[in-house]
Amino acid sequence: MCTVLIAEDDHDVRENIAELLTNNFYKVIKASNGREALDKILMEVPDLIISDIMMPKMNGFQLLEFLQSSQNFAHIPLVFITVKSSTEEIRERMLKGMNDYFSNPFKAYELLEMVKIKIKKQEFIKEQLNKIKENIAFSVPHELRTPLTPILGYAGLMMENAGSLTAGDIEMMASAIMTSALRLHRSVEKFILFANIQYELNGISSDKSLSYSTTENIKDIVLKTAKEENNFNNGTRKLELEIIESRLKIDESYFNICIKELVENAFKFSDPDSIIRITGENKTNYELSFENTGVGFAAGQIKNISVFNKQYDHTMAGSGLGLPIISKITEYFGGKLEVVSKRHGITKVSIQLPRVDEQ
Repeated sequence: MCTVLIAEDDHDVRENIAELLTNNFYKVIKASNGREALDKILMEVPDLIISDIMMPKMNGFQLLEFLQSSQNFAHIPLVFITVKSSTEEIRERMLKGMNDYFSNPFKAYELLEMVKIKIKKQEFIKEQLNKIKENIAFSVPHELRTPLTPILGYAGLMMENAGSLTAGDIEMMASAIMTSALRLHRSVEKFILFANIQYELNGISSDKSLSYSTTENIKDIVLKTAKEENNFNNGTRKLELEIIESRLKIDESYFNICIKELVENAFKFSDPDSIIRITGENKTNYELSFENTGVGFAAGQIKNISVFNKQYDHTMAGSGLGLPIISKITEYFGGKLEVVSKRHGITKVSIQLPRVDEQ
């Protein structure tokens, strides 16, 4: 049974909503103001909060701000009952994390439908996050253990043979330790990034302003990231860029994440001394493609590419998080990820994103 907390100082309105929800098999917690609502939340976390705006002791906006500032309660969807608030004020609160609102007086079937939809969405988010936690827990030990092995091994050798090692031996071992440490750092950062993206883009974060952000200077962003990755790989790949500029409907920080993952993926799975070709062109959406020759993906991997899967093939370097990260971001901003690949052949990974000049 799902639990709904009602914060409303008007006794009749509070009791009417409570009776309606109870008759439809919801567990109801009642509070007469925001302060009392917080006390009730501390005792039992509800699945949904329905709150009046104008209340004594703590109003609805103050209650929302408190919930959004708390790591334990920021995920709870909050729906406002409103009468007086202007359209501009409601829009501002929606951007800051309010999930929805309805006007009083209200129709019973509309309220029930909204409650049903909000709780269903919240249950889906919880289910997805539980799967992510399970899959990350499965993958993390491998990803941390692999680079740690040479770090511990070479460090042990250096300690045991400190008096007999040559400068060349020390340089070689230190270089191996540094390479493994960088890989370990990348793995840890990627797991953190993936968790943060799931939090921010699954409707849990309060930052709704992302939808209004745009990105320009595509070629500069791609070129800078590709050069950095090529230097990291000792300049063993040749880069070919053919990118047409456009203005994209995606927050620049998230676009940078996509490019970093796309570039890293192209280098990781390409043959040494091969060519990585990057193209960007205006179609119905803007399409940015990364093409390389190398290991490639099997058909089963491509089918499940948008989901972080604990069955990820660990014989291939990496955590398996890069493409799921890209898929989640592009989907959120109205685009999509496409992968065409043959094992030990050509792989083409493309993202399609909406352009500002489409409308």
